[in-house]
Amino acid sequence: MTYVIADPCVGTCDTACVEVCPVDCIHGPFDKEGAGAEAKEPDFDPT
Repeated sequence: MTYVIADPCVGTCDTACVEVCPVDCIHGPFDKEGAGAEAKEPDFDPT
């Protein structure tokens, strides 16, 4: 299934839409450190 991230959500890093978003598929910025940093998926190949 395809999910579309609409313009109001682009760049948003809060938890306002956790209830309705496929959060297992959406990750925050990887250059973030400390609490709230997302783990990289080393075996993920988007191509």
